[in-house]
Amino acid sequence: MSSLDAIAHGRALRRARPAAWLVRQLARLQAYAEKHHSIDALLALDDRLLADIGLSRGARTYVAQHRRLPDRRTDAV
Repeated sequence: MSSLDAIAHGRALRRARPAAWLVRQLARLQAYAEKHHSIDALLALDDRLLADIGLSRGARTYVAQHRRLPDRRTDAV
């Protein structure tokens, strides 16, 4: 590889980094939107339906954020 090829390769990497950063930021925004959509959907459920699936009012936001039920020994709701 000549020195001119190395310089061109370095420039290409610098141009690629902003694209990778943008992809990471868009993935974060998508995850954030999905989490809050899940929270809104759980908040719309009534108490009887929540009781049928084994969730209390406080646990539904926890489930939406962590995508699992709280562990009674370690997690406080």
